Amino acid sequence: MGQRKAAFSVIEIIVVVAIMGTLVALVAPALYHARQQARRAISLSKLRSHVMIFSSYAQSYDEYFPYFTNPRKIVELEYRGTKIPCRYFDSHFRWPVALAADYYNDLAPHPSQLAPTTTHICSYYYSASFFADTRFSRLETRTGPAQWRAVRRSEVVFPSAKALFSEVVETVPWVRSPLTKIVGLGMVDGSAQHRNPAQCAEPVLKGEGPWKGAVFQIGIYGMHTVDGVAGRDVVP
Repeated sequence: MGQRKAAFSVIEIIVVVAIMGTLVALVAPALYHARQQARRAISLSKLRSHVMIFSSYAQSYDEYFPYFTNPRKIVELEYRGTKIPCRYFDSHFRWPVALAADYYNDLAPHPSQLAPTTTHICSYYYSASFFADTRFSRLETRTGPAQWRAVRRSEVVFPSAKALFSEVVETVPWVRSPLTKIVGLGMVDGSAQHRNPAQCAEPVLKGEGPWKGAVFQIGIYGMHTVDGVAGRDVVP
C-alpha cells in the first residue's frame, strides 16, 4: 500500500492567507509612514538649498531678493533660445528659468526644484511677500500694482518664521482649505520645516487680488503672508 502524500487542506490554506493578510495590514501603514518621512526629508533638504541660493543672490545684489518681472508689462524670459512670457506674479514658479544660467547649471527645471511628491514643473513656489510692499499684504492698506516692488533682506522681521518658499502638494498649491495637507516651508533664516494649517498664520484671503499680473486670487499658506516680509507664516 502506497504512502499518502502530505498536502494542505483548504482550511489550512485559508488560515495562512488570512494570517498573511493581517501581517500586510499591520506592516503597510508603517511602510507608508516611513516612505512619507523619507520624501519629506528629501524635500526639506531641497528647500534649504534653494534658500541658501537666494541668500547668495541677495548678497550679490545689494541685499535684494530675486526680482525679474515688471509690474507695468509682461516680461519675456529667455531660456535656451525660447522666450517665455512672464506676468508679474508668475515669479512664483518662473524663478527657475530666471536663475537657471547663473545658479542651476542652465537647467530649468533643475532636479533640485522637483519634490519627490510631484511631477510639477516647479515644486517650490516663491512667496509673493518678496515682490510686494508690506502694505499690499493687508487688504485694508492694499491699493494695487503701485505697491509691487523688490524687497531687501533687511525688511524681513522674523526670518525664522517667514517662508521664502512654499511646497506644492502634488499639483495643487497649499491653499487655505479644510483639505490642506502638511507641506514644506523654506524659511528665510535657512531652515526648512513641515507644518499643517493649525500651526500656520492665516494667509491674505484674496491672494494677489484681481489686477492684471496677479496669479492667485486665493490665499496660500507661506505665500500670501499678512504684512508680507514683516509678518509671520508660522504660529509662535
